[in-house]
Amino acid sequence: MARDKTSPAVPGEDSLTLVRPEPRLVGSLEQPTRLAPVRVPAEPELGAETFEQRYRRETLLGEGGMGQVLACEDRRIGREVALKVIRASAAEVAGLRQRFLAEARIQGQLEHPSIVPVYDLGSGPSGPYFTMRRVRGRTLEAVLARLRSGDPTERYSRHRLLRDFVQLAQAVAFAHARGIIHRDLKPANTMLGDYGEVYVLDWGLAKQTGEFDPELTNVNPGPELATLAGAVVGTLGYMPPEQLRGEPLDARADVYALGAILFECLTLEPLHPQLSSEAIIQSTFAGVDGRPTVRAPGRAVPPEFDDICVRATALDPAERFASAHELAAEVDRWLNGDRDLALRKQLADDHLRAAAEELRRPAPLDGKQRASAIAQLNQAIALDPTHAEALALMSSLLLQGPAAPPPEALHEFKESLAGERLQMARLGAVSFSSWLVLSPLLFWPGIRSHAGWVILALSMAACTALCLWLYLRKRVSDAMGFVVLLLSTAAMGVLSLFLGPFMLVPALAAQNTIYFAAFAPRGTKRIATVAIGTLAVIVPFGLELSGVLSPSMKFTDGGLLLLPRLTELPATPVQVLLLLGAVFMVILPSFVLARMNDERIDVKLRLFSYLWHLRQLVPGATRKGPR
Repeated sequence: MARDKTSPAVPGEDSLTLVRPEPRLVGSLEQPTRLAPVRVPAEPELGAETFEQRYRRETLLGEGGMGQVLACEDRRIGREVALKVIRASAAEVAGLRQRFLAEARIQGQLEHPSIVPVYDLGSGPSGPYFTMRRVRGRTLEAVLARLRSGDPTERYSRHRLLRDFVQLAQAVAFAHARGIIHRDLKPANTMLGDYGEVYVLDWGLAKQTGEFDPELTNVNPGPELATLAGAVVGTLGYMPPEQLRGEPLDARADVYALGAILFECLTLEPLHPQLSSEAIIQSTFAGVDGRPTVRAPGRAVPPEFDDICVRATALDPAERFASAHELAAEVDRWLNGDRDLALRKQLADDHLRAAAEELRRPAPLDGKQRASAIAQLNQAIALDPTHAEALALMSSLLLQGPAAPPPEALHEFKESLAGERLQMARLGAVSFSSWLVLSPLLFWPGIRSHAGWVILALSMAACTALCLWLYLRKRVSDAMGFVVLLLSTAAMGVLSLFLGPFMLVPALAAQNTIYFAAFAPRGTKRIATVAIGTLAVIVPFGLELSGVLSPSMKFTDGGLLLLPRLTELPATPVQVLLLLGAVFMVILPSFVLARMNDERIDVKLRLFSYLWHLRQLVPGATRKGPR
């Protein structure tokens, strides 16, 4: 078989010593060999020329144990061909002349794009010869050797090797369909052309299915593990155990060899370790672990190929793929999925770039930009769930959150606060109505000021009615909230008519003020809320100081005497201290609890912002925020 190979071939029947240098690599594919332009020779005298007149020898392409292959010019057609001639010494060996002629006839009848066509068969000065197309390229053996060495100029990807393997297996399947088995498939007998061609070489051992070859049944491999004329049918490491035993073969013998080639393409190491001839024979008979993911874990071989390789190289032919076509179809199905995966990865990269463009816009990043970026990242992750960059960027966006709440989140947050105010109005109506119901109990100890009781009852009734009205109308404005605060503070102040401003009023006023201050916005409105709460103590005391009301307490002999509006109260310093204490009883708890509520509001606002982000991941998600 005519081959242009770049790696030294082992001696053997069809192992050729090569002289042509390898092509130079440029870009992602090899730079194809420069070809001569087509030329039309002068019209020859058909049939009159001799062998020497028709074929002009040029260079030696290779030689093996049985013959030589030379590059020649076919002057009749005006083209370059590969001419294979049998050695004079081999022509005298019984059976080799017949094998030489059988090779030409078998190869000539297998008309397939991946099988080199035979042009002519005849007898020349040195004996039988046949011519065929001269193919250019490199053997799969040479490609794998460079991949193993880590040659940075080798551009064969796994996808391309598998694509070429499918072509190789289909060519073998074609031969099987014609009743021919190759019996010597291996990387050295596979040529990868410069323009995507894949050729199955060396049909010198090809036989019809089931045909017995008594001359080539003894296992006696040489140290080079080559195909030896008259010694062993095939090449150790690629032929199945039944071939080593010299049994009749069928297409499944070639399936085994194809499985070994596939394993080597995936792992860049032979199926059977190349230690010695005896070790390879023992390994072939005993079997090896044919799972690429186990033998070469660093190659990241897709796990689907474990079953494919194990099945193709099973010891029992009945457990292998029934045909080379079935094996090719299995690999092709994975390739189709791999192409889809590559397309998904490309689309995921496109969405990632679009998200990055959104995030590179001038700050501050608004809600629409974030929504667009998250949507793009969502698409990228959906296409490729393992995309590390998209996952990292998505995590960064979701964990950091926006510098300012998005408008949609802020709107939902305000709606939530409005709901809290409604609940405050409902609780206020319940609280004030309870005080109104209990107010008649004040008649039990005796009422000295009926006007005061009426004022207290009316203020509680007014607060109850106003809170109930606000709750039913489903809206509590800031202004109406201050009205309720004023009315409730006035009611607390009225209680000072009974026990004075320092006994019961401060505690009740503090509770009332804390309730309103907790929901008041931070800033001047909160300060005003707390100030209004202190009026429940300050105003009654001021009225007592101003003489509008009679004093409510008296200090005597180191004690405090409560005077329910009967006498004045001396001891001004004590009064000042009591005043300050009562005021701080209202101010301090109010601001402390209000500060705690600030933290609650901040957390709630962040929750609304994060929930807004999460909704960008789920189209059509509910817009209901946290309570």
